[in-house]
Amino acid sequence: AVTIKNKTFLKNILKNYKKINFIENIIIYSDNKEYFSLKKTFNHNYSVKKSFSFYNIFEQKKHLKLSNITIKIFYNIKDIKNSFKNLISYIIAILIIFVIISFIIISLFLDKFLTPIENFLYVIQETIKGDYKLIDIPKQKELKPVFTAYNDLINNLKSKISDLKKVNEELKNKILEIQKLQDMIIIQEKLATLGTITAGIAHEINNPVGAIRGLSELALIKKDTTKFDDYFEKIINHCDRITDIVKRVKDVTKEIDSKKIEKVSLKELIIEVIELCKSAKIITQKIQITGNFVKSNAFIKCVKTQIFQVFQNLIINSVQAMKNEGTISIDIIDTNENSVEIIFSDTGPGIPVDIRDKIFDPFFTTKGPKGTGLGLYIVYGIVRNHKGFIELLPSSKGTTFKITFPKNLEL
Repeated sequence: AVTIKNKTFLKNILKNYKKINFIENIIIYSDNKEYFSLKKTFNHNYSVKKSFSFYNIFEQKKHLKLSNITIKIFYNIKDIKNSFKNLISYIIAILIIFVIISFIIISLFLDKFLTPIENFLYVIQETIKGDYKLIDIPKQKELKPVFTAYNDLINNLKSKISDLKKVNEELKNKILEIQKLQDMIIIQEKLATLGTITAGIAHEINNPVGAIRGLSELALIKKDTTKFDDYFEKIINHCDRITDIVKRVKDVTKEIDSKKIEKVSLKELIIEVIELCKSAKIITQKIQITGNFVKSNAFIKCVKTQIFQVFQNLIINSVQAMKNEGTISIDIIDTNENSVEIIFSDTGPGIPVDIRDKIFDPFFTTKGPKGTGLGLYIVYGIVRNHKGFIELLPSSKGTTFKITFPKNLEL
């Protein structure tokens, strides 16, 4: 409840509302009779009305008693609209000022932080290209640790690169020394091989040359014409042997003629070698040929006559080692896209451990005077010229050779 002592006090209170722009008028009714009005005349068309009813606002014996009061407040619509427009304009102005201030702050922030970061990215790009640059430390406390760490990293990296360059130079010098030593070793090996070949050739040729000289001297001394035919036949045989030795040595050192390279079926080639050996009675009925080669579809590019000679020499060696009785197994392993393996095995006595490293040496033989020591040496040379490998495999019984050929020979 509100106690108002007199109507003058009430009028003074209400007059304060007259200062509010959009209040058009305030009228007080008591018991449905107009008791007070700020304005006697005003335009109702531009006003809206709000009514408030109060009961028993004050009730004292010595003062005016108002048991029922209704207050009607009239608001000017135009003033309200204008006030609302002014408020919106004010808000928009504040927002614009806020946006401008924000933009200025962000610009200052970007200028303060983005410029050093852009420089940092540029330096990193140069570092990636190989130009190891240091970057100036910015004033911002937030960026100093990162930039300092980067400069430390670059300094350490430069130090490591300098150390690596020194080590690299040392390695280059060591490699050059090793290459020189390898070249010297290769030259020595070539000279040693040449000496062995020369000695072997001299030995192999000296024998028939000595025989030829002896037969010629006998023919001159005895002058027995009845024996001339026998002397000349033996001389011709010894000359043929010399020619054969020279030809074999030339075949080992001769390079492959690329025009003679052709695609060859390993199965068909092995069958041809076996048929030839059978017709020449090298393979007798006591020799059995086994293996999976008859089921193989493997092909290689090679000089057919030379690979034919390789297979023929290996079969002849096996037959001679088994003394014309035993089993030769020929298997083809074709599980690699780039190469193929051929394995020759026999049931002979095998090769002693102490001479296994010498079997591919020129003129090394275990056959005594009957052997030239060029068979496996020629096989090794042909396989090597075809970019292949031949090796003697360990076996508990007999002898096993494995040959690996590339499928596509590239010279």
